[in-house]
Amino acid sequence: MVRRIAVGHAGIIYDPRCPRYVRKRNATKSLIAGTEVRVTAELGTDGEWRATKVEILGRRKLPVEDDSDEDEDIDSGPAIHRTAAQRTI
Repeated sequence: MVRRIAVGHAGIIYDPRCPRYVRKRNATKSLIAGTEVRVTAELGTDGEWRATKVEILGRRKLPVEDDSDEDEDIDSGPAIHRTAAQRTI
């Protein structure tokens, strides 16, 4: 399941276990493709999800592109896993 979540006003922090090589002075600059994050969000009365906190966990290894399977569709975008108290992208 994938959900759209507004993260514009969320606090962005590093998880204590996030490797140092991922960290930048401005945590927002670490939010690039392949970054694993944990998003805590609230559902607004208008039905839109709004993040209150984004924790950067690290980076996942992206699949190596292979030109021989051009028709294969690799999903490298964020996926959200629902838990009781938080949403993880």
